[in-house]
Amino acid sequence: MAEHTLVRARHAGEFPGGLGDVGEELWHALASAAGPVTVVELALRLALPAGVVKVLVSHLVDARLVEVSAVRPGRAVLEAALGERDGGVGLAAVKIVVVGGPSSGTTTLLGAASTVPPVAVGERLPAPGGRVTTTVREWGRFPLDGGVEGVLAAAHVSADARPAWWDDLGLWRGASGAVVMVHPARWEESCPAVDWLEERGLPYAVGVDALPGTVLPDAGRVREMLRTDGDTPVVLTDVRSPESARFLLRDALRHAARAAAGGAW
Repeated sequence: MAEHTLVRARHAGEFPGGLGDVGEELWHALASAAGPVTVVELALRLALPAGVVKVLVSHLVDARLVEVSAVRPGRAVLEAALGERDGGVGLAAVKIVVVGGPSSGTTTLLGAASTVPPVAVGERLPAPGGRVTTTVREWGRFPLDGGVEGVLAAAHVSADARPAWWDDLGLWRGASGAVVMVHPARWEESCPAVDWLEERGLPYAVGVDALPGTVLPDAGRVREMLRTDGDTPVVLTDVRSPESARFLLRDALRHAARAAAGGAW
């Protein structure tokens, strides 16, 4: 189970007992929810650590009172999410990581694409020089085809320790694909994100923030600057537009599905 795992009550019956007051509160939150919710949303709603929520949900799963989505779905779910096969995949979530440079538009993209209010989780992490810094992970959701839910994960990070922090935050775990956001005038700030994803073999698309009044490079030039291969999708994106943001995210998933079909994922 992971923070992006979807949880849904099988029925709204009586609380089974045995999990204490906190467990009862979680059960009622699930039973009264309009639809499935993620573990991280439950944790924030109940002011509990995500690890505690995972344990409580696991007990409810064992009692067959709730169902949960797979941490990392297979190719069939990706194809259903893209409308390339009929549904029938059950409760399913597809996690997409959004990374990039400090000014690349990751937060704006997540906020525009999400159909639920994004949630944020503060984290204290070690920084160079023995310091401790605080960063913020953000989560959002948006519906895909076939009843599949897209779960977005991003993090505010500074330029000096991004790859290490992304690992500490576990952003890539359970992800099906990723988006690397690029500021057209500061593209070099997104190179560490590309290297980080390449090292983990996670398929990604590149989104170039189409800022008004900015000279935008063509796709070939972007691939050259970021040292990506010719199969990597490059999309000029208005990150303030929900439609444009979701188009980019679906392109990233389509690329991930192709990678899965080719055995590279």
